[in-house]
Amino acid sequence: MKIILCDRYNSRFEVIADSALTLPGRPTFIPDIPEAESWELQPMAAVRISRLGKSVSAKFARRYSDAFTLAARLMPLDASGMPLDGIASLIDFGVPLGEWSALPEDADPEITFGCETATLRGFLQSAADATVAVSRCATIKMGDILLLPLPLKAVEARAGEEITGSADGTRLLHVRLK
Repeated sequence: MKIILCDRYNSRFEVIADSALTLPGRPTFIPDIPEAESWELQPMAAVRISRLGKSVSAKFARRYSDAFTLAARLMPLDASGMPLDGIASLIDFGVPLGEWSALPEDADPEITFGCETATLRGFLQSAADATVAVSRCATIKMGDILLLPLPLKAVEARAGEEITGSADGTRLLHVRLK
């Protein structure tokens, strides 16, 4: 299984270690990393791949995913508030993953993360575009997860806090920070 962060704004992909997943119901532990001055949770949408594919055509890309959920990425920040990307990809249990649900029939689901709400314009098309882009350079397999950044602000992560996320009023993500 691969976890691939698909940042379409920067046309960049990042493979995240599978040990980074925090399964539903488990707490997310903020590690003691000396370089990190503070931490934040970046909201993500996760799409689960349901077929094997290489060089998937845009015409068929929507057939390659069967479920989505909300996720977050625990990101360490340096003293100037800049992300320490290289470290973030290796943090065990640093990607809390919500409960899987069927792909939304509405192409523009309303997402709430923390206290902020936004409507995802063209979500299904974004997921299909990410599938096409990733499959050009790597074989996608059943169970792979594509992470798509959401247009919501990151939330400051502090031990003892709980953050939730929902899609169209259904709570999918509950993050307990320790």
